[in-house]
Amino acid sequence: MPQLNYSRFSHEERIILANRLSNGEKPTKIAIALGRPRCTIYREIARNGKPNKNKRTRVNKPSLAKLDARHYRGSNKAYEIKEAKMRYEYRKNQFKQKQMKYDLIYAETQAKSRHKIPVRVLDTPDFLDTREYVLQKLGERWSPEQISGRLKLDGALPSISHTTIYKYIYSLTDKDECHKLIKQLRRKGKPYRHEKQIIYNQTNRAKHSIHDRPSEVEELSRLGDLEGDTIVGNNQKDRILTHVCRVTGLLAMGRVLDYNANNVSEQTTKDIKRVFGDIKTITYDNGSEFSAWKLTEAATNSTIFFADPYTPRQRGCNENTNGLIRDYLPKGTDFRKLNETDIMFIENSLNNRPRKRLGYLSPLEMFELVR
Repeated sequence: MPQLNYSRFSHEERIILANRLSNGEKPTKIAIALGRPRCTIYREIARNGKPNKNKRTRVNKPSLAKLDARHYRGSNKAYEIKEAKMRYEYRKNQFKQKQMKYDLIYAETQAKSRHKIPVRVLDTPDFLDTREYVLQKLGERWSPEQISGRLKLDGALPSISHTTIYKYIYSLTDKDECHKLIKQLRRKGKPYRHEKQIIYNQTNRAKHSIHDRPSEVEELSRLGDLEGDTIVGNNQKDRILTHVCRVTGLLAMGRVLDYNANNVSEQTTKDIKRVFGDIKTITYDNGSEFSAWKLTEAATNSTIFFADPYTPRQRGCNENTNGLIRDYLPKGTDFRKLNETDIMFIENSLNNRPRKRLGYLSPLEMFELVR
């Protein structure tokens, strides 16, 4: 009987198997009773059965059984050859069954001896320094993939995969420590959501659509192309303004209290000149906070484009960065309690964090490299 899901042979099944074998039942019938394939029963007997050392080690094959009955068709010898082969097969099967004596205690001991206690790689002596590095970087909000990639890039410590880090976190027996490390993960164990797609509807004819951007923006072949957005605090009037370079991921952050479109435009100009210098394009969503986009264009000497409504994937670089910032500023945070030092700490932390798409260089390292 085929099984939909694989499972190990249990202690209760071994009790039934031992009892039924001692009663003389055949393994095929026992397999049906247990709902197991018969090969599983034979394998269990062969692996965990107790060898019977008092029995013979082989079954001799009679010379008559070695002959080919086809050469003696129509004679009594052909019949004798077939009978000899049948008797030989019967004795051989009997020999195989008697070779292994299935004892419950011996079978349990054999099965447990094969079970290896899982050892976490980061708990082994060779990886203790690596574990300290992993825990430190998790505390700095690095993702397991970033930690793994940076370990390979630096080469100073033994490297591990990001899967090993996840397994280490979720296999911790200390529930408090496990919960603490999960909270330090980027999405805290939450699954990703897929956004719906709606066709672009250009309600303001003066706006530049994202579909009209130069090909260099899509190809990431130059510096100076940014994506921007705002993050909302516990008060809808207070925002964190973010701009991200599409090529390097370099971030500029600014705080706007009691925002309006003009305040957002002024803060945008300050942040861009402070971090990026000269730029070429900015891509926003259709939020009302960017309604003074013409002032921003004039102040930064750039062209501003707008993505399709309800399509954050078109500004994936900025949306991903805002998710990283939310790790420091969760929903419900009062932005009025922050100061410029807090904003600069988050900006510097993200700009010096390695990124997978940059070959595990940081955005600041990449920006200095390509400009």
